[in-house]
Amino acid sequence: PTSRESGEHMPNKAIWLAECKRVLKPGGRMLMATWTHRDTAALVCSHPVNPDLTRKEIKLLSKISKYYHLPDWVSTGDYVKLASDLGMLQLRSDDWSKACGPFWPAVWRTALSWKGFKGLLKTLKSGLETIKGARAVLLMIRGFNKELVRLGLVTFVKP
Repeated sequence: PTSRESGEHMPNKAIWLAECKRVLKPGGRMLMATWTHRDTAALVCSHPVNPDLTRKEIKLLSKISKYYHLPDWVSTGDYVKLASDLGMLQLRSDDWSKACGPFWPAVWRTALSWKGFKGLLKTLKSGLETIKGARAVLLMIRGFNKELVRLGLVTFVKP
């Protein structure tokens, strides 16, 4: 199975990965790409209590979470540790941030085009949530530029 941009939506990463392990057949490989915060020495699965993040970093991640309705952010290292604690094998991880870095600015440029603006006007009927989503894009760009927001890749095999 693969998981693309879904891990960040799971409120309890340990329970989610345990479920992934449960549905994998023995020898099955899981591959996930998910938004994470920069790697830190502390592996605590919760950005607000991570002692290695600055107050400004915690504030930025919390704002993104608020606008995107996300639970606490974790690092790629947190996912690797959780998978290891579950007994998963052949653990590997990588940072794909550089490859996807242009994505968020492209989203913003599209929104500012005439076609994007007309589409935005149509979606404004859904109200404040649309405006919050637009704000979140700018916050994601800021997080990327500060190398705080990362796209982490994690893969492992069920024993």
